[in-house]
Amino acid sequence: MPARLSIRRSLLSRIVRRLILSLYRAKGWHFETGTERLPLRCVIVGAPHTSNWDFVFFLGATDALGVRARFMGKRSLFHWPLRRFMFDMGGIPVDRSKSGNYVEDVAAAFALNSDLALVV
Repeated sequence: MPARLSIRRSLLSRIVRRLILSLYRAKGWHFETGTERLPLRCVIVGAPHTSNWDFVFFLGATDALGVRARFMGKRSLFHWPLRRFMFDMGGIPVDRSKSGNYVEDVAAAFALNSDLALVV
């Protein structure tokens, strides 16, 4: 897990993000928010994971909430040509081929970052 999770998005990633958010809105989807803002450090639970459309919902919901959320994804998604895009979208690579203590990794990421919103 990276020590510091702040990354400046590439131009291509910003364009793709805007296109995905446009698709989210064009489909008529919206996210109802409460009156209170989320804390800077939090865990957001999104369930169930049903399809790859969940990524579109993820971006739409976090945009509506006003947070730059992070998510865990399998390490194989973080190879070229998707590597930079996955990091820009908030991805944290997870190696699922070996057993490990991901709870400690996540706790370490929260300890190093004062503004981590992790979507699980």
